[in-house]
Amino acid sequence: MNAEGRRELFDSSVILPHSSFFLCDLCVSVVKAFDTTIHPMQLSDLVQADDIILGVRAHDVAGAAAEILGKTLPRHGFAPDAVRRLIDAVIAREREMPTTCGASAIPHARDAAVKSFVAAIGTNGGGIIEGQREPRVIIAFLSPLEKHGEHLQLLAALSRLAHDTPAMNAIAEAKTAEDAIALLKR
Repeated sequence: MNAEGRRELFDSSVILPHSSFFLCDLCVSVVKAFDTTIHPMQLSDLVQADDIILGVRAHDVAGAAAEILGKTLPRHGFAPDAVRRLIDAVIAREREMPTTCGASAIPHARDAAVKSFVAAIGTNGGGIIEGQREPRVIIAFLSPLEKHGEHLQLLAALSRLAHDTPAMNAIAEAKTAEDAIALLKR
């Protein structure tokens, strides 16, 4: 399959009718099939302790993503107007196709204003969404628009992490942001 065919495969109009679990499995399969020579980006390389927010509580995944990105993006040099626009892009993408994968959710977007990957993590051992046990970990990220392949690699790596129940449980129950980072580096 050529690059155009891969882009069409990930066009939201093709994936939209399927569940988020299909998205997670599809990302893993496509990255394995087409990008086996590229080393996957690690989440632990993208987040610092200040990018991990413990005890996040929101009405929905989009609200939780807005909360954690609202704290992380200014520390990465984004002006208030850019922060709002980028958060709106993540919220729109999440509402178009929810990213909940088991005990976690992976809201994300790509944008031309983003020059390097930015990620933030929100956790709550009792569940992030009010009245629900899951998701307990939300990993929100933004990718540079031109880094489509790397975006898919990161999404696939996060999907694999999301399906690692012991890892997700440990991250959700981490007492400090530093503990969460140590868990990510295992």
